[in-house]
Amino acid sequence: MSTPATFVFKPVDFFPLKVELECPVGKGFFTLDCKVKSKPEVVALQDQGLTDREYFDELVNAVHGCPDNREGAEAMTWFCEGPVSMWALAAFIATYFEQYGDARRRNGQKLRGR
Repeated sequence: MSTPATFVFKPVDFFPLKVELECPVGKGFFTLDCKVKSKPEVVALQDQGLTDREYFDELVNAVHGCPDNREGAEAMTWFCEGPVSMWALAAFIATYFEQYGDARRRNGQKLRGR
């Protein structure tokens, strides 16, 4: 007799997303507090044809890891308008949507038998 699989759900409003960045002006990573969105919510955003900045404004609550210990609104503005903004916003979009593909790959792998 097999035991049914269970899923333990932990309700959260935000999750940390590590965005790695390597560009001509620097190398490192930021941690963004992203809002949890359902698949229909994400599809609705995609259907709106948003810019990278509009996606950022809709999905990100906080930015951590900016130079000079910037926090809050100052950190978010620096991420979107500072010297690395062109690369940072593109890296955020790529990382945000890659997480869904990564989850699909991990969830589709067969478990190793013991």
